[in-house]
Amino acid sequence: MKAWLGVLVLLIAVAIGWVCWPRQNEAPRPVPTDAPGNGPWAAREPVTAPSAAAEVPTERAPAPGPTIEARALFGRVTCFPRKPVANATVAFWAKPPSADSTDAPLAEATTNEAGEYRVPVQAGWPRDGVLVASAPYFRSMTLPQGEPGKPVDFVLRQCITFLGQVCEAGSGQPLTGATLASGAGDKVQTDPNGNYRLETTCDAGRTVLAAHLAGYSSQKQAVSVHDVGEPVRIDFAMPRTTKVRVQVVDADTRAPIANARTWRFLNDRDPARHPDGLLSVSLAPGDDFSIEVGADGYCRVRWAWKVDTLPEGTLHLPLVGAATISGTVTASDKSPLAHCSLSAYEGNRPYPRNEALEELCRRFGLPGTLSTHPFGLFTEADAQGRYRVDVLPSAEPYTVGVTSTGYVHVTSAPQHLATPGATARVDFVLVPAATIVGTTRCNGEPWRGSVFWLRPDGAFGGRVSTDEKGDYELENVPAGTVELVLRGDGSARIVQRAQLTVAPGVENRHDFLWQETLHTITGRVTTHSGEPLPGGRVVAFDPRPSGSMRMASTLADGTYRLEADPGGVYDVRVTHGAITPERPGVPADTASVDFVLPELGLLRLRLVDAATGQPVGSDETGSWNVGWRESAEDSFHVTQRSLDSTGLFQLKLPLGRVDVTFHLQEKGYAPRTVTDLPVTREPDPAPIPVEITRGVSVTLTVADAAGFAKARAGHVLFLLEQSQLGMVRGPFPRQGGPSNMRINGICVWLEQHGLMNQMPDFDDTGRARLTGLLPGRYRLVALPGDLTFTPADFAITADGTVVELAFRRQ
Repeated sequence: MKAWLGVLVLLIAVAIGWVCWPRQNEAPRPVPTDAPGNGPWAAREPVTAPSAAAEVPTERAPAPGPTIEARALFGRVTCFPRKPVANATVAFWAKPPSADSTDAPLAEATTNEAGEYRVPVQAGWPRDGVLVASAPYFRSMTLPQGEPGKPVDFVLRQCITFLGQVCEAGSGQPLTGATLASGAGDKVQTDPNGNYRLETTCDAGRTVLAAHLAGYSSQKQAVSVHDVGEPVRIDFAMPRTTKVRVQVVDADTRAPIANARTWRFLNDRDPARHPDGLLSVSLAPGDDFSIEVGADGYCRVRWAWKVDTLPEGTLHLPLVGAATISGTVTASDKSPLAHCSLSAYEGNRPYPRNEALEELCRRFGLPGTLSTHPFGLFTEADAQGRYRVDVLPSAEPYTVGVTSTGYVHVTSAPQHLATPGATARVDFVLVPAATIVGTTRCNGEPWRGSVFWLRPDGAFGGRVSTDEKGDYELENVPAGTVELVLRGDGSARIVQRAQLTVAPGVENRHDFLWQETLHTITGRVTTHSGEPLPGGRVVAFDPRPSGSMRMASTLADGTYRLEADPGGVYDVRVTHGAITPERPGVPADTASVDFVLPELGLLRLRLVDAATGQPVGSDETGSWNVGWRESAEDSFHVTQRSLDSTGLFQLKLPLGRVDVTFHLQEKGYAPRTVTDLPVTREPDPAPIPVEITRGVSVTLTVADAAGFAKARAGHVLFLLEQSQLGMVRGPFPRQGGPSNMRINGICVWLEQHGLMNQMPDFDDTGRARLTGLLPGRYRLVALPGDLTFTPADFAITADGTVVELAFRRQ
């Protein structure tokens, strides 16, 4: 009996020893040490991968190599534009995970409402690990774990899935093999039924989607999508293209030009060559066609054509014999300066005149327009410093400017080149420039603003913004004495100034270090339920002519701090989505300028064409084209939200009744205002259909174009229908109060900011064209009112109406 008892004791001891014996191959189980067990900071406990036996090493064991100490990895997860991503997962991996990996992360955490995360790591884990951030409807992102104590911030890109069908326009036949490409570079081809499905990334719900197929006109849509969670359907109807013959000819002799060259893009290095001057272009009605055409001895021009109908026979594209400016660019030691940039400008204007080319279009019956480069004529010096630029002959002189890194910018004297074949030689000798660097610190803290340098005569020389450390660097400054001026962001107030004598070819240093009493406006932004609003945009605008605009973002607790100019009185507003509550007349050094945001609901509208019933999608609507107001307000608020590709327009607005106005004149539609729309707490309201109608166009012509150009200076003009006359008031002496808009320095009040689409832009011939107007009786109104027109009012009834006006200055 005693023997059996001894054997039993021995077996129990062996079993206890086996259980307690350390296993060298078993990975330690990590235990979070610096995060609470619940809430947004909760670290998810790692899960051991399945194994056949307890002794088999788990796949989660840290790889051999450098290890780290126990600490926490932290940072923020945001998306464009600096919007926090809540409930995103941030995981720590020993190595970047692959698509087919069965490993599990060592630890992970979830972001809070401010997008912040904190992942605890254990001593002995790999030092070269990575962090992976992921969230629904966003593309995951991998970053190195970074340095101890420094945040690792992620900026995720939203994912959108597009699906649809590509068909032939007219017949509706599905097109196989068409390529769909997004603005992010993702591509896919259609299947035998013409269907496609493409997942891509975008910023702020916007991207470009294009369809390409040989023999068909490429189609493109700029897409704005409000709801990225569901696939978005985009169908394309691609018209067949037709070959159109174009002959490049001399504008004077009409003879074909041999060796004509064409460029599809301005920066093409190798243009297509056409020995006989014949081009064959593939076009379809509705195409936006453009091409650059040139030849030796001729001025290079741009031919742009909004194709309506395809011509019969051969088109003739005329080129004008060029005038030439050539020369060399050298340094002061006579060594050539290669690859420096040169620009030729007609009459010192950034935009050249194109009246002669427009007349050529009419004379040759060429559809579309001919023009030279809109920003001047550019060229580059070769390896020997030689350059040549061909320009359109003009009665106005040309000037040439040359820029090269490390040298002072130089502009030539006027060069007169009035006839084809005229030449001018301009040689440039560039002198080394100075570089000025330094730091700017106010009260020991980095200062954010702009550093200007002024020439000895006080003329502006250049500017640069300071970085987050307050450092700056000014390049291409001429040797000698210059003045440095510091101005705050959005402020006309000069903070500091200094004179400095700089030497060429070296780095000159000047630091701005000063003490001053800072003037601020502070406050807090909360929601209707009392929760803080992080990431809200606060703007303070001083409406005085010399006033400044200051901006700040609210912190995690909803507080903000704005720097203000001494003595400034600001209108402070919070921009949060479509709502912009405002506190006017806030002096500098004011605290507790708090905002409580109203409770919001969701409004959804879908715009459809009244004639076809089809949705009116967006090609990126302009800044002033959509506005809203609560029914009791007298003017509309501007919103930057645009229509998406299905005509859907949605906003989060205060609960109650609102009015919405649409001004889509650039798409050919007349203005439309919809009133008394309900905004409720319903989480997924059905879109309310809104029909909009096509408008008509009008061309205004004013006699005595030269006199009118002088008379209209200092005025703003609106073409208003009789029912719109009360929607514009002014001018006012300052912005703010009765004024809500400043246009070209003139303060006015607009009930609807979309009325800016009805401001005629008269050219040098006294002509202006406006589209998207409702038929009715109109009046051309000038503010101030000392400029009047005859007839005082007139009817616009049909598309293409032409109205001739005379003006009188009282």
